[in-house]
Amino acid sequence: MANRFVGAAWLVVCLGVAVESVEGNAARCAAAGVSRDADIIVHVTRNGNDANNGRTRATAFGSMQHAVDALQPGQTLVIGPGEYFGAVVVDHLGSMDTDTVIRAEIPGTVILRGDVPAPTFQPVSGCRRVYVADFVSDQDIQMMNELDTLRVLSRVPNVAELEYTPGRFHQDRAAGKLYVSSSDTQPVDQHCYTLTMIGTHGLYLDTPRRVRVEGLTVTGFNSAVGLPYGQQTLWATYGIFIKNGKCSVISDCQAYLNGRGIGTSNEHDTAAGDNLITRCRVWGNGGVGLGYDTGGIDLLYSRRDQVR
Repeated sequence: MANRFVGAAWLVVCLGVAVESVEGNAARCAAAGVSRDADIIVHVTRNGNDANNGRTRATAFGSMQHAVDALQPGQTLVIGPGEYFGAVVVDHLGSMDTDTVIRAEIPGTVILRGDVPAPTFQPVSGCRRVYVADFVSDQDIQMMNELDTLRVLSRVPNVAELEYTPGRFHQDRAAGKLYVSSSDTQPVDQHCYTLTMIGTHGLYLDTPRRVRVEGLTVTGFNSAVGLPYGQQTLWATYGIFIKNGKCSVISDCQAYLNGRGIGTSNEHDTAAGDNLITRCRVWGNGGVGLGYDTGGIDLLYSRRDQVR
């Protein structure tokens, strides 16, 4: 009984369950600034070009990373509808003087992806549950995602294991082959798959100050191995993560089929904290790290952070 109490107490402290009331600092920080149309000066669209200046929709940037790199404190980045492939890392963005905003032009229409469609599979001769496809790549597949069942499939070291461990895959890079066994042992053509190729977080904000992220969907980011502890995610791979943020807000975002969903951590920065995750949804995430189910929205080493 004592061990159970100690374990529960550690989980409360680590995940930041014991936070202030909704009237506390995070709520005040969240209400501290409201972006206006006049503040919008940076645009990115699927048809844009990073050689543009990004100041209008007609001269929008073409990649989210380039657009975020150009963003200055107090500015708003508006992201046009569509799917954007690739991880985005943001370092020391924003200022305590004003809000800096990263938002979808139309909430729910912007998807940041770390996965690609899987090839077409055929049955492997002599096997009951194993299927194979041609897949030539110089990269390791991190995870496979079974979209229709919201299952994340991890890899095994050889084809033989697939016959006895459903819901796994094996990549033979030398032969350019990909093998899979479905989660329910049914033919794989009854399912829909994508391949996670990017082994890091989707949107990772390191030390942001009064940054607001609004209306994004993030999927397909995962890692077959734990990420460095210095990223403060307890080895997990997140769709959206704030490290050592101050008065930053993630709102109306979605994260599915990543290693984890959405999270914050303020482990080594006493000046950080008062961050807010609000009106967000996460589902179907799973991968290396943490080792327990927190529902996919995590406050690690919270300093007055909140989930609403």
